[in-house]
Amino acid sequence: MRMVQGLPLMGMTKWEYKHDRILATAAALFSERGFTGVAVDQVAERAGVSKATVYRHFKDKETLFVEVVTHLCRDAGVRDMELNYDEPDHALRFIGLEFCRRFNHPLIRSLFLTVAASARSIPKVGDLFWATGPGYGFEVIKNILARLRVNHPDVDVELDEGAWMFLGAVSGRQMLELMSGKDALVDERELEMRVAKVVSCFLRGIGYVPKADQ
Repeated sequence: MRMVQGLPLMGMTKWEYKHDRILATAAALFSERGFTGVAVDQVAERAGVSKATVYRHFKDKETLFVEVVTHLCRDAGVRDMELNYDEPDHALRFIGLEFCRRFNHPLIRSLFLTVAASARSIPKVGDLFWATGPGYGFEVIKNILARLRVNHPDVDVELDEGAWMFLGAVSGRQMLELMSGKDALVDERELEMRVAKVVSCFLRGIGYVPKADQ
């Protein structure tokens, strides 16, 4: 979504401006109320457009919701990154922090709850969320572990299982707190300490001592 504080960016057409305004408004409403708690006329009223205008841009509420999730996932998903795969402790710490920082963002926290509540009835939103976040990170972690096994044959880890274990360990606390209604954000320094501990314990558990601990 390309608006800045509700204002159109230079070069945007009237159609693009209205499209993005509707998206931004819908994103805020879905985050506040969930998919089932939002009606198209509410989106139209808050966006300052007619209901007919919303339907000219989006076929129905589900289409609007899917596009909202698509844009938010694209903006907040784990990006392609340059990692030093020969330094597994640094690489895992980096991607672990990427996940924790995203779950520490208010809008992403709301998006996570909304997607979790809607993924069964609208599977596409769950697929989008997975592909741009956990799914991408899962593959990166597998690549880190694969390089670790090549460089250190004594390391005992199955790639899929190891990636699942690390993802669960590094993000599980935030997810459980969020699902329990605890909305307090975590200080950046605390996030770094949590991730560092997870990385150290995980690597030691598979038979590799991080350089920082040697």
